[in-house]
Amino acid sequence: HCADCRRHGAGPLMSARFTDGIEMHGTALSWFRSSQWAERGFCATCGTTLFWRLQDVPDAAFNVHALDDSTGLVIAEHIFSDDKPDWYDFADETPRIKKAESLEQLAAYLKGKSDV
Repeated sequence: HCADCRRHGAGPLMSARFTDGIEMHGTALSWFRSSQWAERGFCATCGTTLFWRLQDVPDAAFNVHALDDSTGLVIAEHIFSDDKPDWYDFADETPRIKKAESLEQLAAYLKGKSDV
């Protein structure tokens, strides 16, 4: 729900981590450095937002709206929940992670990656 994700995707980024079942077709993937620590992958042909990842980290999250079939997906948590605009609200009871805690989790994740 952070302002950057909403600006880049015209709404909150609904994403999931890569799994073995994801296939990429074509060669039009481009990356845009969207902040000091992250970048966004998009289709250079049509402009569709596809991925978000930390720079220099192989893990990525993909935009579930780009899937042909998103049936059965469920929201696990809302991050940057206190960054959402006041004109929409949550319609579920999943955990809400505020911006400060989201950034702490990101820092811990990055520290764990540097220990590898």
